[in-house]
Amino acid sequence: MRRWRLNLVIPLGSTVHYRCQSCKSEVSLRTSWHILILVLGFAVLAYVLPQTISRGEAFTSSVGFAALIYIGYALVTDVLDRRRNPKWHE
Repeated sequence: MRRWRLNLVIPLGSTVHYRCQSCKSEVSLRTSWHILILVLGFAVLAYVLPQTISRGEAFTSSVGFAALIYIGYALVTDVLDRRRNPKWHE
């Protein structure tokens, strides 16, 4: 299990890694709190990013776009892992 924290104080959720002993398949699932934080972060970045692009802030836009891609990837992989392994839902 990996716990995510902001400044070592504010909990951002956890990621749990499962490994089947018989078939050796591995699955990583995020807690509901972690999913909520990712969705809120995605929404904030999706709202702010067009504003930074229109102001010509290239570096801020690049970092924001990279974070948006990572958050989207994390959400999609979690949903796919939950669909492939329904018995491991929270």
